[in-house]
Amino acid sequence: FWANLRASSPLGTDDGYNFLRVNHPASLNVQHYEVGNECYGTWEEDEHGQAGSNLTGSQWDAVTYATYAIQFMAAMRAVDPTIKIGCVAEPGQDSSTQSTTVTNPVDNSKHSGWTAVLLSTLASGSVNPNHIYPNFIIDHRYPQAPGSESDAGLLSSTTGWTSDANDLRTQLNDYLGSPGAAIELDATETNDVYGNPGKQSL
Repeated sequence: FWANLRASSPLGTDDGYNFLRVNHPASLNVQHYEVGNECYGTWEEDEHGQAGSNLTGSQWDAVTYATYAIQFMAAMRAVDPTIKIGCVAEPGQDSSTQSTTVTNPVDNSKHSGWTAVLLSTLASGSVNPNHIYPNFIIDHRYPQAPGSESDAGLLSSTTGWTSDANDLRTQLNDYLGSPGAAIELDATETNDVYGNPGKQSL
């Protein structure tokens, strides 16, 4: 179905799929995929559990996201096992607080952040019995807020990459154990600020 759409020319009257009709019969050979974008944030569209939607679960919820991501990864790899798939994460075991609280299996501390809940759900045998994990987790970094950026702030913000990487690597190791070591850390968005860019923006 999707390959036929890709190979087709756009219809005279758009049926909502014209953006996929690109007159390209051959595979586009895309190898890296992200499951969603900043799904922890209410600024992103999320129809899970909403009236008129056939998607179960809750909006901006890490358990819902992980449960669906497992299904997506399995279906995508069934088509092409060579692709790389990433899941949305963010540093901090308590960042983007969720309604679910999980236990860090290494130090028994309790956390409700997006990434802790995501990884704990991925590690759950009842949710993920086939041990389906992402190839990478996604970090977006915007160290300064619009209107308060400065040259000094931009130059000093580079040290945050190390702390982000250390935090995410620790969470992967703590919640997933040995499978976590094989998961890459990928930054797929970054800039000085997340909106209204000033002179310091890339």
